Amino acid sequence: GEISGVDGSGTANYLSKWTDSDTIGNSIIYASAASVGISSVAFNSPAGTLHTQAVGINITYLDTYSTTNGTGSMLNFRKSDTVTAGTKTQTDSGDSLGTIGFYGVHSESDWGLGAGINVSQEGVSGTAYVPAHMAFATCTASAYVEQMRITSGGNVGIGTNNPANDLQVGSVGASNFAGNHFALGNGTKALAFFQSNTFSNIYTSIAYKFWVSGTTALTIDSATDATFGGSVTVE
Repeated sequence: GEISGVDGSGTANYLSKWTDSDTIGNSIIYASAASVGISSVAFNSPAGTLHTQAVGINITYLDTYSTTNGTGSMLNFRKSDTVTAGTKTQTDSGDSLGTIGFYGVHSESDWGLGAGINVSQEGVSGTAYVPAHMAFATCTASAYVEQMRITSGGNVGIGTNNPANDLQVGSVGASNFAGNHFALGNGTKALAFFQSNTFSNIYTSIAYKFWVSGTTALTIDSATDATFGGSVTVE
């Protein structure tokens, strides 16, 4: 029935709001099955659990007001290894814990992925924390390619998903270089740097070659023999 003194109308699935002191109309919130949409323009097909859209800039703010150090806004992604909502079941190595995707519209006039950040479990969880890696990927026009990874141990890999050094660019192959501060590899050969308290160490799986202005100045081969490209002055 009607409420005395109240007028107005609405559209199915839109949450109502007071448009003035005695009139009810549509809000910007649309509910459909298990999806909720928030939009200032017509919206009747939200995708996912929560979907917001805007003409122009779509900005989300998380504001926190506190005098406590270390207190701020948080955005949490949580995963439980079960299909029963509300039940917390230990996750396994390889479980995706959350993904952020960045999309444009592809040539077939639908949403296409352009880049992504994924966090997946890496090993068996402990009593308080879950080991995980963070992977950063970009897309070409035809493929989704992981470009950089931070492992659960803190190693950073660029062009490799299994870095064995603090910072590693490419695969070190069969060189077995690991535990260094920086390493470079092309899949078969590698170069690594390690700084100790007494020495600055440089390792290579092949020969060293030093260039000056496009000319080889010094070569040190795998037998540690040195060949100079110019004269040598000892002072």
